[in-house]
Amino acid sequence: MSKKKPEDQKRRPGNKSKYGSHVQPYLKNIMYWTRDGMTQEVIAKKLGVTPQTFCTYKEKYPELFESLKNGAQDIVYAVESALLKGAMGYKYNEVSVTEKEIEISDKDAAALGVEKCSMVTEKTTRNTTKQVQGNAVSQQFWLINRSEKWQSTSKIELSGVNGEPIEVMTGADRKARIKELEEKKEKRKERKKQPKQNKILNP
Repeated sequence: MSKKKPEDQKRRPGNKSKYGSHVQPYLKNIMYWTRDGMTQEVIAKKLGVTPQTFCTYKEKYPELFESLKNGAQDIVYAVESALLKGAMGYKYNEVSVTEKEIEISDKDAAALGVEKCSMVTEKTTRNTTKQVQGNAVSQQFWLINRSEKWQSTSKIELSGVNGEPIEVMTGADRKARIKELEEKKEKRKERKKQPKQNKILNP
């Protein structure tokens, strides 16, 4: 039985990289797909490679990493722009079209080539500029994340009884503490019974 030559091992299909044929020609497409919100797993399947192989290519080839990064950055810019627009408020044009039927004169009917006493539809288009007020929640979110002046931190300090440090107990310590409290409770009960016994003995 003859041994396989090193050249034959290198030519095995499993060892051949698909990057040059399946990924590299589509770097711009990958950036667009990422910008459109497509996950890397879906992109890998679209290109005909496994997600694991695609992840390996991403670490090995800087141009692939940059395409993914640029596509994701475009999404960030788009979301930031939408957030800022909503925070500041904006204007937009609203187009409304109304239709109504009117009766035309005999002269107009003849000019239009229709029967006399005909009804025609008249369309009226109106452009209206409307204002959307800024969103206060979006304004606050933007300022907190963009300006140190608006950043606020809350410090919560936990303490035990009378300001003492909180004691962290293990299971054994907890059982011992419960037993101690139960013994104190029994002693208080006994103290409450003692005056009644004295009154009975000394009428």
